[in-house]
Amino acid sequence: MVKSKVNKSLETLKQSIINDIVDKIKTLDLKDEELIIEEITKTKAKRKAPTIPLEKQCIKKCKDGSKCTVPKCYKKTCWAHLTKDQRKEYQSLKAEKI
Repeated sequence: MVKSKVNKSLETLKQSIINDIVDKIKTLDLKDEELIIEEITKTKAKRKAPTIPLEKQCIKKCKDGSKCTVPKCYKKTCWAHLTKDQRKEYQSLKAEKI
């Protein structure tokens, strides 16, 4: 709840600053006024999380029944779905490679 209020406050502050800058640019009577205003008000797209290809994903099911989408590390399973014995074996294999 607090985070959303802070985000709203920051967004309104950002908009007021942009509006002030646009007003000041308009009073300067520049030739490229529209280009400058467009450059200032342009927003960047949010970063998308990288997707893991299906052949590199874990093949196990999670507790809630959904398919695990974490990258696999050992015998087509992710670190979370390995048993203690498999983890020890995986760690020893990793140590040998180093």
